[in-house]
Amino acid sequence: MDRRAFLKSLAGLTTGILLSSACAEGDEENSTRDRLGALLPTRRFGRTGEAVTMLGVGGWHIGDMTEAEAQKTIETALEGGVRFFDTAEGYQTGGSESRLGKLLVPKYRDDVFLMTKTRARNVNEAWEHLEGSLSRLNTDRLDLWQVHAVRNPADVD
Repeated sequence: MDRRAFLKSLAGLTTGILLSSACAEGDEENSTRDRLGALLPTRRFGRTGEAVTMLGVGGWHIGDMTEAEAQKTIETALEGGVRFFDTAEGYQTGGSESRLGKLLVPKYRDDVFLMTKTRARNVNEAWEHLEGSLSRLNTDRLDLWQVHAVRNPADVD
């Protein structure tokens, strides 16, 4: 199975899981809704105090799909109750962020938890990456910005 076929199969499987979860959502005691419909159950996100849906959409594949496939993936996730979207400036050299900035942010920014990451290892590069990420994501704010791929203490000095 080649990579494209694998990703399409994975997208189909994810869609099935999301839709079945959305259908079962009404049976849960902590069922919640927003303007888009039923939400998946939420979990506390570390010590941030934020509650995010227990499943999220990882941005790597969003930048690697056609625009139509990406739009369908985003819409299916939202319809299935997902409100957590994760990307990084390094995914397709910013392509993932650009795709989310075009397809997700204009209509749904206030409805989702949006995070991105940087691989910067110094303050000047980090600021440059942050400004680029905000521009590509078509937003003036992030819910979380992380340092990506930290492997040792020197990575965060």
